[in-house]
Amino acid sequence: MTGPRLFPGWGILLIDVVLSLLALTTAYLLRFNFQVPEQEVDLLLEAPGQRIAGIEIKASANVGQGDFAGLRALAEAAGKNFSCGVALYLGEQRLPFGDNLWALPISALWE
Repeated sequence: MTGPRLFPGWGILLIDVVLSLLALTTAYLLRFNFQVPEQEVDLLLEAPGQRIAGIEIKASANVGQGDFAGLRALAEAAGKNFSCGVALYLGEQRLPFGDNLWALPISALWE
């Protein structure tokens, strides 16, 4: 079985969807791209009280521990302010990947 066919720029389109959904609330300040050496997170959200969350976008129907390296780096950098990290992927299952780390299907954005 093969996964869905992706078009160039699909990640930017998905970021636009996330931004549109977040525009419905004023609870989050959005920052693009958290980076530390050799690690990054696609979207960074900051809620009132300095609570931090990260969103990673994956072009795969499968995710593994390595896909959470950037989110783990964010959790370490944010310390007690880290709320959660989510990897959006092309699969169908909601999967836990450690403390406050989840893989969610992209469809979870509109379900």
